[in-house]
Amino acid sequence: MIKGGVFCLSSHPHPDLYFVRARIHDKREDYFETIDDFSYNKNIKHIKRGRINFPGQPMFYAGRNRITALAEVNIIQNRKEEEIVAYGISRWIIKKPMKLIAIINPDTIDQLKCSELSEFLDYVKTTYSKLQGTPNEGIIRIYKFLAEKFTERIIEGEEHKYLITSTLINQIFKKLSNVAGVLYQSVKRPSLYNIAIKPDYVDQGFIAPTHFFKQTFVRKNIIDLDEICLEEANSFDIGRNTVRWDEL
Repeated sequence: MIKGGVFCLSSHPHPDLYFVRARIHDKREDYFETIDDFSYNKNIKHIKRGRINFPGQPMFYAGRNRITALAEVNIIQNRKEEEIVAYGISRWIIKKPMKLIAIINPDTIDQLKCSELSEFLDYVKTTYSKLQGTPNEGIIRIYKFLAEKFTERIIEGEEHKYLITSTLINQIFKKLSNVAGVLYQSVKRPSLYNIAIKPDYVDQGFIAPTHFFKQTFVRKNIIDLDEICLEEANSFDIGRNTVRWDEL
């Protein structure tokens, strides 16, 4: 459905639907030992402007799978030299239904290959086609403009380019206070998508972690990664905010 000039959809729990967060380690020998380390950034002083958020505004960003999450992190880092790097990887599933704003460029929508979105994507294409040449065509023009901005590749140091998307999305959040976040097409992997969820919905358990990993790679350029090793956390405790690793 269209609300406030954007498309909205409901995302429901499903055992095969998961999302992945990736966060690079400052030192590759370290381990993230709290769930907060894997979740959204709670240190507002260190939060730069993002695709969805204002400076100092926390937001939970995740990719549809591991490859998407890693690609987004590496594009932001924009480091091209070969080096050994380590990432904290966490897998999350939806536990309660959430309403999401969907920002998808009609010109690239056919590149998305996600079966869980097939009916919704057909609806977006049909609606977009029906509105063309009508008095409401201005709505889809604005929507398309916003979608094009969401697929713009932006690297560290260019955060000012997020001004348009973060401002418009936060205005939509004010108008549609019952939405949990945003779904948008991946910049580097247009066959997949990312989500950005408001912190309150994470804290209230609408989306929750299921697995924690540390992956070490040889990074040859912004995108290409050759895996060296994969380690899975031994256990975790949401109530105590802890992630435990096997003794090394």
